Amino acid sequence: MRHAAIAAGLGVFGRHNLVIHPRLGPRVLFMAVLTDLALPSDPKVSEDLCINCNICVESCPAAALDIEGQTDFGKCIKVSQPYGLAKIIGFWMKWAGKTPDEQIKMLFTKDFFMTYQASFIGFSVRLLQVLRFMSRGKQGWQERGG
Repeated sequence: MRHAAIAAGLGVFGRHNLVIHPRLGPRVLFMAVLTDLALPSDPKVSEDLCINCNICVESCPAAALDIEGQTDFGKCIKVSQPYGLAKIIGFWMKWAGKTPDEQIKMLFTKDFFMTYQASFIGFSVRLLQVLRFMSRGKQGWQERGG
């Protein structure tokens, strides 16, 4: 989706490998609609919106941006999705080996609540916390209305 956004003229890649929108900065999510309509795209963004301050690299809790131009998705997922699929599978495997009384107790633990909640609202809840670091680098986002 990121590459389609760039091709559609919605921004440029920043040091953090996310799309930076000229007005909204890196705080954007992209969706797509498939159609056979001939729709014009916006002109490509030619301005380099990333100021290479490296705040995103230094603030990344997973150290997933250490190599420029690459995101270590393994490191990123472990931190940004602590209650993702691996945690869910682990929880249910532990649950399966417990007595009925122990299983009931497990349903009242933080691990159960967080994995249950993540299954409804998405596994990337912590990603929102990570994104707050990535919007500090360019003060202009506020000036531009972002």
